[in-house]
Formats: sequence, structure tokens, C-alpha cells
Amino acid sequence: MREAHRQHQAISTDKLPIIISGDRVARLDYDAQRLASSPEIAAHTLATAIMARNFLHHHLIQVFTLYHRPPYPVRVFSDRQRALEWLQKISAETKAIS
Repeated sequence: MREAHRQHQAISTDKLPIIISGDRVARLDYDAQRLASSPEIAAHTLATAIMARNFLHHHLIQVFTLYHRPPYPVRVFSDRQRALEWLQKISAETKAIS
């Protein structure tokens, strides 16, 4: 997670939409969950779409959002196209406000 954040900062210091695909994830590390909700990450995250391939992924993501409550919008998707459309909508709405 920290490496992904470093790469994000290297690309831009702006808030960007993020899509996460955890195809090989079987558990969520507690420190990674706390980092994902930290001011350090929130400062660079516009919204996050998380791909859930199965019930276990969906449940893990629900637990994360329930207990760590990231300060940016987070939604779970099983369809990548819908996730991208949602992120584009969030980006457009944010640009309209700015």
C-alpha cells in the first residue's frame, strides 16, 4: 500500500480516483486498513472503487469501510466498467464544483 501511494505521489499531488483490484487478497492487513483511512492517503484520494470478485472480498471490504470509515467515497463493484463509470462521475462532479 505504501509503495502504491509513493507511485501515486510521483505521478501527481492532486487527488485522484483509485481503482483497486484484489484478485489474490484473502485478508486485509490491519495496518493497511489504517493507512488507507489516514490523512496521508486521504490527501491524495478523490474516491476509491474496489473490485470484489466473490463474497469473501465483498465482506472484507464492508468490514474495512465499517470500522475504518475512509474520509473519501468508497464503493464495491463486481463489474470493472461500472467502477470506472462511477469514478468518472465523481471526478466530473468534483471538477464542476472547483
